Amino acid sequence: TVALMQWINSDSELPFLNATRLTGSSREDDTMTKAKQNEIIEKFSRGTSKIMVATTIAIQGLDIRACNTVIRYGLVTDEIAMIQARGRARAALSKVTAVHPAGR
Repeated sequence: TVALMQWINSDSELPFLNATRLTGSSREDDTMTKAKQNEIIEKFSRGTSKIMVATTIAIQGLDIRACNTVIRYGLVTDEIAMIQARGRARAALSKVTAVHPAGR
């Protein structure tokens, strides 16, 4: 998530996106407190950040009505995962896209 966020934010044509990232708190090397998670979600909800790069923590439980696009990287392994991804894109005419490496 760090590399993707930094790439988006360093592109001279994309500064208006103000990408943020959302991770869980279970990994010791990438811990994000609940307060920090809420701050990131609030920035995205307000439109201060136009892109949230997230780990699987974003699959369940987030209710961000303004979200109009979800790009899921990696193979969607079952129907529940696809329904959960669709559930994140709540805005009218929203889209869900799955991207995965060739040959898989």
